[in-house]
Amino acid sequence: MTRREKIDAFIATLKNINTTHVFNDPKQLLDLTPEMCPEWTVGMVIPSKAVVQYKGIKYYCATGATAQAHFPPDGQGLEAVYKPYTDKELKNWIYNEYVESGWQRIDPNGNTYEVYNVGGGALMNNLWQPSALPANWKLLT
Repeated sequence: MTRREKIDAFIATLKNINTTHVFNDPKQLLDLTPEMCPEWTVGMVIPSKAVVQYKGIKYYCATGATAQAHFPPDGQGLEAVYKPYTDKELKNWIYNEYVESGWQRIDPNGNTYEVYNVGGGALMNNLWQPSALPANWKLLT
């Protein structure tokens, strides 16, 4: 694929995301390949509803932003701007990550938890460690 074709594919993907509200079909974001998501860099202008990647994780930028060094996507308190999307594979819990019912995460204490009891099958505001939110996380080990 030529560079021009990659750029055109990327633009088409962004246009498709811009016309689809993220919470209606978040799995669409999980299917994006790394080539479709530009690397977050300081100073870049990120349009509303675009997807960027940072430290190997895809982030949906809900409001649009200009990337600033002191506000990286994985910073706490930025849930209004960036929402991380990964996949259902077992991995460490990530602040504000989109997770679905049945997905498992390892909390900072090393315990494994499973998402359950969430409306719509997904935990959209995943702001507390699993051990602090037993209403939505079930301890497995």
